[in-house]
Amino acid sequence: MTRHAKNSHSSPFFTYHEKSMLPYGTKKQRLGAESFRKFDACMLCNSTVRNPCACSDGHIYCRECILESLLSQKKLIKAHQDNLERRSKEEEEEKAKAREDARERVLRDFERTQSGLGAKVGGSSTTGTPSGNASKVEGEERGQKRKFELDQADIDRMATEAEDAALAKIEKEQLEARKAKLPAFWLPSLAPDAGIEKIKAIKMETMCQASEHPHPLSIKGLIPVKFTPLPTSSSSTAGSSNPTASMCPSCSKELTNSSVSILIKTCGHVCCKACVDKVVRPGKQCVTCDSRAKEKDLVELVRDGTGFAAVGKAEAIKQETAFQ
Repeated sequence: MTRHAKNSHSSPFFTYHEKSMLPYGTKKQRLGAESFRKFDACMLCNSTVRNPCACSDGHIYCRECILESLLSQKKLIKAHQDNLERRSKEEEEEKAKAREDARERVLRDFERTQSGLGAKVGGSSTTGTPSGNASKVEGEERGQKRKFELDQADIDRMATEAEDAALAKIEKEQLEARKAKLPAFWLPSLAPDAGIEKIKAIKMETMCQASEHPHPLSIKGLIPVKFTPLPTSSSSTAGSSNPTASMCPSCSKELTNSSVSILIKTCGHVCCKACVDKVVRPGKQCVTCDSRAKEKDLVELVRDGTGFAAVGKAEAIKQETAFQ
């Protein structure tokens, strides 16, 4: 045996084979044609579509599957709205309780100050001449007595400032009290409280989840799809193994993942891209039912590909923790 054969794994860096065996980092795997979704398969149940319909981006669904998905999304949205309302109500109650505690703190400190049992709380003293517009001076002559006036707006402002100062002091005292506790988190009585996590707001509309970037989708936005079935004799002659195969109504070619198919929104018929470019676009009408077909009415149906590198997604990626 050669020297390199005996020391094949003593290199300071990983070979391609060694790196592929590591259970760390991002894993990539080439996909074959058998791993792709069939052309006429539902995006949700992955079986041949029954009563097919499509969204505005060309994703095909069974009508039953997509309706069930939209209804479940509506239920989740309703539950999320209820959670948001409940959490907002709890936050308002917590703020009202904290404000009430601060108001009681201000009154208690004021009573202690007036009775001479305690010192004044900074920012909560109401004696003396208030600043701002609390005092109004009538006349500008020297030696004239000033008339003190205090309206309701000034009283409310001063009370709010005192409550804010007391609330900040209460929060500071609570923080210091938590720091002074014994950090025995394993005891049930001293277990830390993470608090209630704030619920994030989401879009309150049903979405099409078939693509990487979901887009809004409603029941009214579903487009019915009418496939032209491939005759049994033609499919057996062409060697097709799919008994429910579809074809282009113009050129009678089978529609697969290797061909680009176009859906006409006005009537629901599906044709291949070659026939659409040669017949439908110039005439602006469907080749089957002669219905109107403008450029905005043509939707390219989504296909997974054939397994070749140039067509479709041919690689699956799984992200894991990087090797260190």
